[in-house]
Amino acid sequence: MSNYLLEANELSKKYKDQFAVNRVNLHVKRGAIYGLVGKNGSGKTTLMRMLSGLAAPTSGEIALFGESGPQVKNYFSRIGILIETPGLYGDMSAADNLKLKQIAIGLYGKEYIPSLLKLVGLADVGKKKVKQYSLGMRQRLGIAMALIGEPDLLILDEPVNGLDPQGIVEMRDILIKLVETKNITIMISSHLLEELSKMATDYGFIHQGQLIREISHEKLTEECKQFIEIRLNEPQLATTVIENIGISNYKVVDRNTIRIYEQLTKNSAINLALAKANIAIDSITISQVSLEDYFLSLTGGNSRD
Repeated sequence: MSNYLLEANELSKKYKDQFAVNRVNLHVKRGAIYGLVGKNGSGKTTLMRMLSGLAAPTSGEIALFGESGPQVKNYFSRIGILIETPGLYGDMSAADNLKLKQIAIGLYGKEYIPSLLKLVGLADVGKKKVKQYSLGMRQRLGIAMALIGEPDLLILDEPVNGLDPQGIVEMRDILIKLVETKNITIMISSHLLEELSKMATDYGFIHQGQLIREISHEKLTEECKQFIEIRLNEPQLATTVIENIGISNYKVVDRNTIRIYEQLTKNSAINLALAKANIAIDSITISQVSLEDYFLSLTGGNSRD
């Protein structure tokens, strides 16, 4: 059996002469929280709509639960979906919205609804109409709606978009709990990269319709780890001094910058050794690559894009 619950192979979606998604190869492991990262207009929503069966690809193939080809359509029912805004009836209560979704897919049993409301933190809303809910409450109800039918995979498009800090924390806790207690796999898109890093196990970076990199959380953490950054005029001369004090894990980034990835508490000793060698430095600091900087380095963008 494949370790991947969801795969895309050369998946594309074309509108007239424009590719919204272009030859994407994607791999989502069972039990993962897969963070799909991209700017607005990068193709995130179009890709998620294809992966959930809401839009037909122009070309390429989707595999679900190890199955591909024509029979893959039989497995879309095992996906819970929250893409864009949840489809809720404002004049109905949360329980009635869930009951309507139950009936629509042929499920019955009143005990099912209270357990879902409790799971997403809406156990005490009673008969309050959904139109009176806060954005965070509507998003939580949207998650509950997606969970009707006990799906194995959730596909969530920007579920924390517009939430206040407390709402973001609550949503994160709900998603982590779903993975830990229900063994659900989650694909989630978000532009809040630092927040995504607190729950994602894997990432896919999409830019201009192309998936430019997939990476695990562990590998990304390694690539975004802290380092000592030295700014100076003669980095090649400084490397000998650095090696003489027992440092080997470093990189000459450009003609004015060295980054050291070990012995981060020795910045004073490094400064002193360089001074004794008559090598002047402009600055020495401890820095870290943020998720945003990492993404921008992949896309060649800048923070104002």
